[in-house]
Amino acid sequence: LQALKPMEHPLCRCFSLFVSNKTPEVRRKIASGLHEVVTILGGPVCRSEGFITNIIKLFKDSDTSVRSAIAVNFGRIVSAFAHNHSSTRSDSFALQQDDSSDSVLPVDMPLQLLPAFASLLL
Repeated sequence: LQALKPMEHPLCRCFSLFVSNKTPEVRRKIASGLHEVVTILGGPVCRSEGFITNIIKLFKDSDTSVRSAIAVNFGRIVSAFAHNHSSTRSDSFALQQDDSSDSVLPVDMPLQLLPAFASLLL
């Protein structure tokens, strides 16, 4: 059997359809559960260009309820990427766990998402 490319995964195709749905309520629900999608689909899929593009679409959604759903779950989304961390990745960033600790939480989150996250929080 030939391995599927990340965006050919059936769940990834389904995610794309939800992100592109014309109904804001559908997009809000997928945005609310984005951390679960990241956890389920895992590393290679979550780093794929198509998946990242879909996440950015949610970040830039014209409906404020969609963007709010992401903002409310920001910590969970970052944690989901942290769960999928791979120490061999050089295009990811790390978060300080807290001000009193020198420990760092490795996060395997594609750097392309940082500007989208920043614009969402402004």
